[in-house]
Amino acid sequence: MEIKQAILQIYQDSFKTYGYRRISLVLWDQFKLHVSDTKLRELMAEVGINNTLYTTHTTKKYSSYEGDKKTTPNILKGRFIATIPYTVLHTDITQVKLKNG
Repeated sequence: MEIKQAILQIYQDSFKTYGYRRISLVLWDQFKLHVSDTKLRELMAEVGINNTLYTTHTTKKYSSYEGDKKTTPNILKGRFIATIPYTVLHTDITQVKLKNG
């Protein structure tokens, strides 16, 4: 079996989800063929395999801008001195990115 046909068959059998690393493992397990990563990627490009299922993190650039934010009115106007307890309360807001967004 030609190696390009084997690569294409493995890719199609995986429902077009395997990348070069998994294809390399399957080539070794089934056909006892060792192909370097660079050569395997070249062969995949020649066959026309371009896995786009898991590449969203590499194509998108990070941007923290989410549009104009609503701000609360500045009631204190920089006066943080209080003569009566609990009339002026302030805090620091820290933004932490969580796993679930």
